[in-house]
Amino acid sequence: MALLTTLAVILVVWCAAGLATAALYAAVRTRHVRRQRARVPLRPRQGALPGRSDVLPRR
Repeated sequence: MALLTTLAVILVVWCAAGLATAALYAAVRTRHVRRQRARVPLRPRQGALPGRSDVLPRR
């Protein structure tokens, strides 16, 4: 009986760790995506290279 209890406890801890890992991954991914989107300028700068609104051409 003690063996079954031990196995049940191990299984519950394993599942809890998996859920905690998934939640942490989702939170980190959400924050990372928000941070990337926040850096994108709303309008390209005048004279910017096509597709590179943050880089002006050299003169």
